[in-house]
Amino acid sequence: MRAQPIGLTTMLRIYLMQQWFQLSDPMMEDALYEIESMRKFAKLELCEDRLPDETTIMKFRHLLERNQLTDKVICCGQ
Repeated sequence: MRAQPIGLTTMLRIYLMQQWFQLSDPMMEDALYEIESMRKFAKLELCEDRLPDETTIMKFRHLLERNQLTDKVICCGQ
């Protein structure tokens, strides 16, 4: 059985934090486990939600880059 996909809003929030704090994909994954305020901003609960791993974060970032959406996301996130 496959796990539920992580929501678009959550992934966009993770992408924004990654850009704001200049975090690599592995660093962003670690931050989600270690920093409660980042989980809260991403609307994730450590005990209840599956946190995205670095590969999921990387694939989402590449999707935005491939479709030239990074500037639009960052502009809307400020």
